[in-house]
Parts: sequence; C-alpha cells; structure tokens
Amino acid sequence: MSKLSIDEEMKLAKKAHSEKMRKLKQKQADEEKRITDRVLEILQGDEYEALYKQLYKQSFQELQAQRLERSRKAKESRDGGSIASVIPIVEEALDEAESQY
Repeated sequence: MSKLSIDEEMKLAKKAHSEKMRKLKQKQADEEKRITDRVLEILQGDEYEALYKQLYKQSFQELQAQRLERSRKAKESRDGGSIASVIPIVEEALDEAESQY
C-alpha cells in the first residue's frame, strides 16, 4: 500500500466522520426544536398564559437592550462619540419597548 492510498483513506474517513457528526447535530437540533415548540404550546395555554407573557416581555426587553448595545458600540466606533450622547437614546428605546406591552 502506498502513502497516497493511506492519505486517501484518511480523507474518506474524515469525510464520513464529518457527515455522521453533521447528521447527529441535526438530529439534536431537531429534537431541541420539538421540545421548545412543546414548551411554548404548554406556556401559551390558559394555565400559564401570565407566565408566558411575562417571559415574552422579559426576553423582548433583553434582546432589545442587546440590540441597542450593539448599535451604541457601532455608533461609538464610527463616530468616536461619547457614551453620554447615547444614554438618552437607549432609555427612550427601552421606554418605547415597554409601552408596547
């Protein structure tokens, strides 16, 4: 057996392993999505409606704050602006997000 055929075998084995790992990760992601979907169904039911709304609002506010922070950092790096000029914008956006609920 030549060195070339060993290299080829290694490439084939790596490719097969990569494909197997991809399939396993996809199965795991599919299962997690099914579980998440089921949890959402349960939370959206009458018994847990208040909890669902509270968690939804909290998640929305956290994501909004993250978005604003990224925006602030991008603006600051573009403009070289100070943080004091951005704080009122962040507060205004958070107030607006809270008023939606």
